[in-house]
Amino acid sequence: MVVAIKKPDIYHGTNSATYLYVPLTDLNTTSIQPVVNFDNSALGSDAWFVAKGPSTGQGTNYKGGPLQYRRLSWSGTNAQWVDNSWLVLPEPQPTYLDYFDLDGPVIFAPNLGGSNRLDLQITGSRLRTPMIRNNVLWVCQHVGLAGTGGSYSGNETGTNVDRSAVQWLKLQLNSTGTPLTHIAHGRIYDTAASLPYYYYMPSLMVNTNGDMVIGFSGSKTKEYVGAFYVGRLADGTTSGSPTLVQAGRAIFIGGNQWGDYSYTCLDPVGNTTFWTVQEYAEDPANDFGAYWGTWVAKIKH
Repeated sequence: MVVAIKKPDIYHGTNSATYLYVPLTDLNTTSIQPVVNFDNSALGSDAWFVAKGPSTGQGTNYKGGPLQYRRLSWSGTNAQWVDNSWLVLPEPQPTYLDYFDLDGPVIFAPNLGGSNRLDLQITGSRLRTPMIRNNVLWVCQHVGLAGTGGSYSGNETGTNVDRSAVQWLKLQLNSTGTPLTHIAHGRIYDTAASLPYYYYMPSLMVNTNGDMVIGFSGSKTKEYVGAFYVGRLADGTTSGSPTLVQAGRAIFIGGNQWGDYSYTCLDPVGNTTFWTVQEYAEDPANDFGAYWGTWVAKIKH
């Protein structure tokens, strides 16, 4: 269900809302994400929502789920869907779907200490921090891979998944009734042949120039969970391998679930400074018994 509320109503104290239901026949997902629009949109412009559809593949579903979206428009005091149904993002060769969908069988990310691994199925490959800048929609997720080639080939059990990656997508907004258009996508992953990093829980932000910063967590068999980021300029130049901004300090023993906290934003003053807020594994002896900490990093290009 989506709840739509007009800002002027909030200011005037009326707080009227429209409740829009999305039947599973329209969209089979448990995570609909509202898109934050940073453009100077006209009053009454459409609002966007995105989601990852159910995974695909023979037998038990396991390959990447198609990206889906919908627009909301206002008619007087009522909100309504612009499109009659959710539309599947078209692309002649949808290589962004060539991954192991972490909504499927449980995949665990390792961290130093061995026995207490992190369950990536809990958050799955749902879309994260969708945003619009310069009429372009950006979004990210974490996905499962096999081998050093940056893709997935294997069966539905996921037994050969040996790393996770952060994937980002750049999509062109078009007029009402016209599908979104794929511009670019990329994956941040470790190319090591053995004992690679698993990267997960991403968040991204883009400035008015089209430069992007994406922050996320990472760990491997011989390293605690730390906080990382990667920068990408509008021309496609990247900062290279992920930069570690805070190393983990102890094994995370707070349970199998990691994350839910990842945020990257643009500094309100200027256009070249980003901030990313990420979790890392903390030593309980140093932080009042907590098994995780929060690190805030300032990134300037």
